[in-house]
This record gives sequence, C-alpha cells and structure tokens, in this order.
Amino acid sequence: MATLTEAELDNRVPELRHPGDRRFMYDFIDALTNSIGVTATTTELNQLDASTSDGASIAFSDTQLSATEINDLKDTNIELLAAPAPGLAAVPISIHIFHDHGGADFVQGAGTDHLAIRYNAGIEIAEIGTAAECTTLVEASADASLYFFFTDGYVPEAATAIDMDNNGATDYTTGDGTFSVRLYYRVVPMAAFS
Repeated sequence: MATLTEAELDNRVPELRHPGDRRFMYDFIDALTNSIGVTATTTELNQLDASTSDGASIAFSDTQLSATEINDLKDTNIELLAAPAPGLAAVPISIHIFHDHGGADFVQGAGTDHLAIRYNAGIEIAEIGTAAECTTLVEASADASLYFFFTDGYVPEAATAIDMDNNGATDYTTGDGTFSVRLYYRVVPMAAFS
C-alpha cells in the first residue's frame, strides 16, 4: 500500500497551495489506502498533479490580446494554446475574458459578430457566451468580464492549437482596450475519440 509523507504529497499536488488543503488530501489518501484496503501506485497518485498531458488535470493558458489584434480577429485568429504532442488533443473546459477598457469602445460591424474558439484552421469548438453576453463584453464602455463553460459537442483535433476567432461577417472597429484571456483545458489521448 502507498503511504505518502507530507513532503511527497507537496511534490505531487502543487495546485494545493494552502497547508490545510494539503493536510486534507494527505488524510484523504491515507484513509482511502489504509482504512478500506485500496492500493494506489505511484503512477496513480501522480494523476493528482498538475501535468498537462495526463487527461486528469486541468491546466490553463494566459493570452493578452491587444486592441489591434481584437479589431482584426475576423482576418487573423490569435493562438490561445499551442498544439499538444502527436496523438494528444487539447479539450477546452472554460474561458475567462477580462476586457480592460481603453477609452474607446469596440464596435461590432454586424449583429452576427461573435467571439469563438476553434482548432487552428479547423472546426469551431464553440461561440463564447450568448450573442448578448458577447456584445456586452466586446462593446462595453467600461471594464467588463465574461466566464464561460464549453458544453457544445465536437470531436477534438489531434496535435492542433486552439485559437480565438471572430466568426461574424466583419471585424470589430475603433476599440482601444485589451483582452486578458485565460483558457482552462485538459490534454487527452486521441484514442478516446477514434
């Protein structure tokens, strides 16, 4: 049976920063493995760490978009996440966008303009929020933010980057703010989708 010391647990679970959280996880694993006779290998316990390639951990990427990049999203998508290794797919879970208003409002050129994420040169994964939520974020006249969970069905693409896109008819115009984008995702083996 596996029994972890606190030092070993600290090394395996870096996302549990608060000492009370580490103590709880240590006690939980100890109770699970010793009290009810469940054995856990080192490999299984490593599934608790923040690896971006094990399919069990949630990772994130941060991207800053300038006003020029936002205004040109229709023509030039911005990479939010680099492509994972061959045989693996990045699967987005949620996204948080903070619009730091610069003074001039962004203007949507058409009512159908909508922020979306897509696999690089591939399928659209999902539009970000409802049309109203997207308009509220993009055309805000002050700082604004949007947090969105991806629930649409799609088949992931192997070894492909994830980009932000304006999937509407025209680019945004006149805005001078920036977007801070945090994309939460998992990396999973493509074998699950073939």
